[in-house]
Amino acid sequence: MHACEKHSGRVGRREAAREELDDESLKLAVRAHIRHTETPYDKLFERGYKKEQARDAVIDIVNRVERKWAVE
Repeated sequence: MHACEKHSGRVGRREAAREELDDESLKLAVRAHIRHTETPYDKLFERGYKKEQARDAVIDIVNRVERKWAVE
């Protein structure tokens, strides 16, 4: 739901985006939220990891949280 809120800063932040949301867009928004709030991604990025390196380093956490949230 957060990804679709008007002022969330995520995918749903613009009227046009809300009208065009699809399952893949929502999934990407949720995964980005998980990456930034549930993993050390931002700290890795700040320490000099390139974007893909940081994403690779936290992918298992992102997948685990996504599975957990899907069940809840």
